[in-house]
Amino acid sequence: MSTHKNDKNIALAPDLLKRIEDLAGDRTVDEVANEAIQRYVDAQENILGLRSLVAENRAQAVKDGWTERSVASVVKKHRQEKRAR
Repeated sequence: MSTHKNDKNIALAPDLLKRIEDLAGDRTVDEVANEAIQRYVDAQENILGLRSLVAENRAQAVKDGWTERSVASVVKKHRQEKRAR
């Protein structure tokens, strides 16, 4: 049992709980669940950060007058230069 003041319980499907128990090794189900949830939260935060970065870059590109056509031509030119090296 956890010693945290704000204990929360989650319900897991029986088959998922069994799979966790089978794979946990010497760790408790709580430890495995905490690790999995932490990884999920970290991944979601990374995704949100990347979406924000893309939105900022897209807004800056529009502000600077970039279009899909101009981006495509710059990429094409870069690839040609890269191949020529």
